[in-house]
Amino acid sequence: YGPNASAKYTTTYFRRAFTVANPTLYSNLSVNVLRDDGAIVHLNGVEIFRNNMPAGAVNFATFATASVDSQNYVSAAVNASLIRTGTNVFAVEIHQSDLSSSDISFDLSLTADTNVTQTHFVYLTGPEPGAVFAAPTNLTLSANALITVGSFTNVEFFDGAVKLGEDNAAPYNFVLVNPSFGAHTLSAVAVTSGGIRRTSPPVAITVAQPAAPPVALTLVPPGATWRYMASASAPAATWPALSFNDSAWPSGPAELGFGDGGEPTVINGGPAANRYPTIYFRHAFTVNDPAAITSLALQLKRDDGAVVYLNGAEVLRDNMPAGAIAYTTLATASATDDGATFLGFSLEPALLRHGTNVLAVEVHQSALDSSDLSFDLSLTALASTNRARGCWLVSPAEGATLAPPIGGTLAAQAVAGGSLGLARMDYYSDGVLIGASTNSSFTLAWPNPPGGAHVLTAVVTDSAGGSVTSAPVNITVLAPPLATALISFGDVWNYMDDGSNQGTNWTGRLFNDATWAAGPARLGYGGDGEVTTVSFGTNAALKHLTTYFR
Repeated sequence: YGPNASAKYTTTYFRRAFTVANPTLYSNLSVNVLRDDGAIVHLNGVEIFRNNMPAGAVNFATFATASVDSQNYVSAAVNASLIRTGTNVFAVEIHQSDLSSSDISFDLSLTADTNVTQTHFVYLTGPEPGAVFAAPTNLTLSANALITVGSFTNVEFFDGAVKLGEDNAAPYNFVLVNPSFGAHTLSAVAVTSGGIRRTSPPVAITVAQPAAPPVALTLVPPGATWRYMASASAPAATWPALSFNDSAWPSGPAELGFGDGGEPTVINGGPAANRYPTIYFRHAFTVNDPAAITSLALQLKRDDGAVVYLNGAEVLRDNMPAGAIAYTTLATASATDDGATFLGFSLEPALLRHGTNVLAVEVHQSALDSSDLSFDLSLTALASTNRARGCWLVSPAEGATLAPPIGGTLAAQAVAGGSLGLARMDYYSDGVLIGASTNSSFTLAWPNPPGGAHVLTAVVTDSAGGSVTSAPVNITVLAPPLATALISFGDVWNYMDDGSNQGTNWTGRLFNDATWAAGPARLGYGGDGEVTTVSFGTNAALKHLTTYFR
């Protein structure tokens, strides 16, 4: 219900797919819903029922009409025409009556009468369409086969075109032992006593590799080297940002402080009677696969108060007042342990990005005559190790429009899998290589892209030399203003190089230059790249003063 028991999520959403082989077999459909507090039920995208909810438009923040603690089902008729052949989907939203509601309950069933005018049919009742199973596992395939005249002799079970086995008596079941990893398309074939075969609609499932236990990663160890700024004034307001240039700041290993506790890095915090109220720290670290990280744990030593930023966003403040924080803001109180112990905090990993990340910390004194300062920080993570090998082009986004001449920056993420690393990211436009990136974030500038529609892909090369190609991303580059080259470099020019004085008429539009020599540019003499060599006369020490071109 969220992190705050006094402000729970107002609405919770549920979806379930089910398969109908032949909708005409059913009538008198009824949906039965258990709800606490209010519910709205949709079938294949159409609202079919609401209970204990206000009329009109409803959104995530809409409360149920009243509190309901009853565990009774409420029912409503369903229009049979909404049922479609194949996959159908129920979508249900359950709304609380207030943000401090103590409970939520939901269940649903769909019942119908069966019309027996059809002759015979078969369908799989298990597994569910779209189900995902973690290996190793055994799957029970179950089929329902109905016939009005005659009988079925057996039901055969298939995975694609491969027959798995059969069952000669209802209920029809087959156990698939330890299926292989990947996608499977299951079906059943019922055989009548007359040899007629009826095939069920296919059911697609996936068998996933077993989830490995999460691994612990140390993103920033205790004692790491930090850049710091101790000054009589604050740095630029952008100092916590990832893009901020801190190369001019001094650096040293933690713990950092004024030297009263044997810190490896001693900071000059200003005069003893008038200390700098705030000292600033920055540390960059790399994350290769941010989507795999499920939790972050931060350990902090601070004397006296601290505000922590991750990639420019505030993620933690400790022993500091609420509201805006300035260089002159003092900590709420003096640290009781003088910053001798680490304090533990949990962070959300959503702000992590692929490649370089930056932690920025400001440590505030509780008084200007404080005798000491202590700072150290570590950041550890838990990460899943079973993410599928793949490559994803994340910028530009699908459908993006770029305007020249600025162009854009290409960025991709990749998972090599196992113990492999990532070596290089190649970017392609319409199958033509744009360039390659080996920097830590695997980004590539794309200046002045050609106008029109383009299909971009990224190909990552792993440390073993294998490659993975991303799904294509379609973008549009706006065309630059059209222009026509009236005269191009390399065009043919008429020229007069005999040393004569052509006067003034030679520049006119109607001047007849038919007797002049002609040749493609570049024209000249000197032997340094001319395509057409012109004459300077017979005396190298007394060359023609002027040469004419049209």
